[in-house]
Amino acid sequence: MEGEMKVRDFMTPIEEYPHIPHSSTIEEALVELRSVADRGYRHILVFDERFHLVAFLSLRDLLKSVEPGFFRTTCPQKYEGYCPPDDASLAILWQNSFLRDCKKKMQKPLSEILDRPVKIITVEADDPVLKAIFLMLREDINALPVIERGVVVGVIRLVNILNTILKQCD
Repeated sequence: MEGEMKVRDFMTPIEEYPHIPHSSTIEEALVELRSVADRGYRHILVFDERFHLVAFLSLRDLLKSVEPGFFRTTCPQKYEGYCPPDDASLAILWQNSFLRDCKKKMQKPLSEILDRPVKIITVEADDPVLKAIFLMLREDINALPVIERGVVVGVIRLVNILNTILKQCD
């Protein structure tokens, strides 16, 4: 590509990117992400009824919304003075509880898990692509919503940038 590379040159248009209303359930969001996973999508845009972006959720965010709170502790509790060096080894003890509660939690609307303001990092369509790369690396994320005149027009993903750069090297 000649000249300054812009975010718009790398973004996936909003029409092609998975998105869902905030009234949808967690399960519906997971089903939508599963349907596009083979194309490398790991995030979903969440809009309110006025089509304002309210969240940009990763698969990890969605899974955290259905996991039990005790997964978040460093050591759930010491039992008889023993805390395993790898807390994940206790996960099997919680398996039945997790599976039993998971289906119920997946019926929650996304609006319930978005009860607090969510920080959404965005870039403008005409920003230099290096700005997007910098933000993704600094924030340890792989994708950013792209805004033009205050409206979401697409998403730029690190993989899209990489693919385009590699094509230029051929």
